[in-house]
Amino acid sequence: TLICSCARLILIFHQVYGPIEYVEPPYLVMSSLIREAFKGYGLSFILILAIDRWIATVSWSWYESRNASTIIAFLLLEVAQLLISWTLAALLITEVITDQQITLIYAILLIIAVSCFIAVLRYNRREIEVLK
Repeated sequence: TLICSCARLILIFHQVYGPIEYVEPPYLVMSSLIREAFKGYGLSFILILAIDRWIATVSWSWYESRNASTIIAFLLLEVAQLLISWTLAALLITEVITDQQITLIYAILLIIAVSCFIAVLRYNRREIEVLK
């Protein structure tokens, strides 16, 4: 959050004290990219958490064994989350997609993430009831 806060401060500083003419200095582009990446990272967190919980529920003995493969699975999920957030941020900053499109993508991502999380939670509760 410190990096995101610094990026936001740079953007505010540029809005207040930046040049009058339309220019895009590199620090402004980088700050915007970081800010957008943090938005995507936060929104995709629920989906990645749901996938992690699903893996832990379906193959709990492997997940609890704490092998190196468990760490690899965790790292793959983290890479997927970073890939989602930085790709969407780069597409927005380079104006491949618009603000309205990224908002729609975030809304769809959030709906899918919450739905997956609820489904995993219900599945997990059913499995606990079976074990009782």
